[in-house]
Amino acid sequence: MGATAAPRFPEGVEATDVRLVPARESYFPQAGRSPVMACVVSFDNRLAVELPHHTACFTPQYMRAFRDDVRTALLAFTQDDAPAAVNAC
Repeated sequence: MGATAAPRFPEGVEATDVRLVPARESYFPQAGRSPVMACVVSFDNRLAVELPHHTACFTPQYMRAFRDDVRTALLAFTQDDAPAAVNAC
């Protein structure tokens, strides 16, 4: 995908981590082939998750259910009985 410039931030805002993941470009929405990617950002101790998608491939009902599943999974990490984090080797 090539090099990309770092994002521009307002004065006084410093990025502590930026991760970009390349994705294949062989989408074909007419045949229902399109990815759902997640854009995850944290700011002011809050987490924002955006799920950009092609509306020809995913219905609003599907995306609402997907959003609810993501929310449920993330909230599970806040529970006392959540499994401990695992470090990847």
